[in-house]
Amino acid sequence: MARIDEIREKIKLYTEAFRLLWITVLTVGGGSVGLLLAETTPKRWLFGLAGAGLTVVAGEILRRVYRSIQREIESLREDQNG
Repeated sequence: MARIDEIREKIKLYTEAFRLLWITVLTVGGGSVGLLLAETTPKRWLFGLAGAGLTVVAGEILRRVYRSIQREIESLREDQNG
C-alpha cells in the first residue's frame, strides 16, 4: 500500500511540473514570436531567438515529464492489479 501511495505522490508532482512547463512554453513562446514579428532590431532578434531556444528546451522537458507520468501510471496499474 505504501508503494501505491508513493507512486500517486510522484504522479501529482509530475503533473504539477507538467502544468508549469506547459505555461512556460505558452508564455515564453508567445513572447518570442511577438518579439520576432515586431520591428526588427538586433536586441529584439537576440531576445526572440533566446526565447525560442528556451521554448524548445522547455518543450523537450515537457515531453520527458509526460513520458514519466505515463510510466508511473503504468506502474500504478501493475501494482494495483498484482
